[in-house]
Amino acid sequence: MSTFYITVEPVSQDDWASTDVARTVQYFKQNLRNIVDLGLCSLASESAVEYLYSILTTFYGGRLQVLRAEGSNPLPFSCIPRNIKVLALTLDSSAVRVLPSICGETLKALVLNNVPRNFAWHHFRYDMFDHPIVFRQLVVLHLTFEYGDIELTKVEIQDKIASGAHNCDQLCFPALKQLFIRNCTPDCDLLYADLPFPKLKYVVLSGDFDSIRHCSRLSFTWVRELHVVIDSADSDDMAEIYRVTNHFFTNICIGRTASLRVTEDCFILDPELVRWVNLTKLQVGDVDYAAVSARALPSISGETLGVLKLTNISRKFAWHHFRYDLFARLIVFRRLIILHIAYDDGSNVETSEDKIQDRIASGAHNCDQLSFPALKELYIEECTPDCDLLYADLPLPKLKKVRLFGSINSSRHCSRLKLTWVRDLSVVIIQSDSGDMADIYRATNRLFTDVCIGRSASLNITIGKFNLDPELIRWVNLTKLEVFNVNYTAFCKAIGRLPNLTEFRT
Repeated sequence: MSTFYITVEPVSQDDWASTDVARTVQYFKQNLRNIVDLGLCSLASESAVEYLYSILTTFYGGRLQVLRAEGSNPLPFSCIPRNIKVLALTLDSSAVRVLPSICGETLKALVLNNVPRNFAWHHFRYDMFDHPIVFRQLVVLHLTFEYGDIELTKVEIQDKIASGAHNCDQLCFPALKQLFIRNCTPDCDLLYADLPFPKLKYVVLSGDFDSIRHCSRLSFTWVRELHVVIDSADSDDMAEIYRVTNHFFTNICIGRTASLRVTEDCFILDPELVRWVNLTKLQVGDVDYAAVSARALPSISGETLGVLKLTNISRKFAWHHFRYDLFARLIVFRRLIILHIAYDDGSNVETSEDKIQDRIASGAHNCDQLSFPALKELYIEECTPDCDLLYADLPLPKLKKVRLFGSINSSRHCSRLKLTWVRDLSVVIIQSDSGDMADIYRATNRLFTDVCIGRSASLNITIGKFNLDPELIRWVNLTKLEVFNVNYTAFCKAIGRLPNLTEFRT
């Protein structure tokens, strides 16, 4: 027995006598010495909490290494084994002065949820014997603050710093490698301390823009990976967003991993404000892809961008705008390894073949001078006929993995791509009906005859009723097929047309 979770919900001491709960507690006691990972949650009353945690006193000298305590009632710190290595807690204000007593020589990971705004690390400068607190083996620190609109003026912050109210300088995290901060508040005194983080390598900052702005006081120059996730922001904050993110992604050293994910629908890529010179990964959703945005992307591609994910793209988004940068130089996405493009649901429109040919002839889709020399993975969702990448003779010398997802119209548009040398092709077709059978076969036959024999080629069809027609199937190189509501009689007849099929699911 190594992992044990208790999720019962007793509301009083008497409820522990019920058959199910009593059996759980008895099993818990019998296996106490063998449990390594213990999770306790949904404990609804203080008496139930006290009773269950009192059992933990027998853990001293046991094997318990991981303790996760979640719920509305706080964990009695007196019951926490002192040799614990991983501790996840939901905090309340009473925990402020107690936490140092459990951060001894063994704790390696500390996860604190619902951290109150008055939680202060400077209380941990000294233990009860006035010895400086050293989180000697702490490798991972994860802080999630309770959500609330808290704002301090610059004068108030400077007053607190001057008064020593945020004096954490004598805290010590000599082994800390990973730091996660969510919903940071301006009262977090870690922001104002000149703390020694000699081994810090991985940092994730997430929350609304105000919380990210507070974190900009920290210095992450030497971390190997910095990830910033902005959940929400005010459209009036665009200039401030760029000021803060520019601070993050210009201070981090070149060659490190630096990613930005923005889920805000008002976000605008502005080439006059972008200074993300060391950014390696960008993910933005519901972005306003106006002409100003089209000019902005080259300014952040540079020599560093390795992953680019654009979601909810409008049909007006055109890659051929990126042929040249602001200085009329050819754009080369030199280090881009992963490209993920997801068009909005309303963009899946039909365009006649004649119109498409006219656009190709007129050069409206001219992306031939774009360059993706390092691209290995390509993901396209709900592709549209206006996607100019489909018509370009792009050099993709290292492309190995392709994922195509969307309706049959999307798959039909993607069938224009040249995927001969990819090692792993996966096509997922959704939202279709029996009237589209001929179109499905026409599009997929082209995809799965172009890919070379011996490669991985999978097809997933999640439409209502799918008819496998042996007269139409040309999936000669298909290796994996997943369909629902298939006619098995037709499948048995069609199986001879699938000589390389190794896996079938329904």
